[in-house]
Amino acid sequence: MQKTAVVCFGLEQHHLHKQPWHTAHGLACGLVEHQHSVLFLTDASSPPENVPYSVTPVRSLYQNHRPS
Repeated sequence: MQKTAVVCFGLEQHHLHKQPWHTAHGLACGLVEHQHSVLFLTDASSPPENVPYSVTPVRSLYQNHRPS
């Protein structure tokens, strides 16, 4: 099993139908279907639930207004 980590700013449940989150979600679902383990790291306050991949909220992806 191959493991993939994705850093995704603002991956909120209500964003999954909008770009670019829709594409990130679709790619992750496709990887899972091909027996990959996918982990999203996101700074979202309401990350998606009931998705086939793992989502780990982090406090902040920015430091001093730049990606950390």
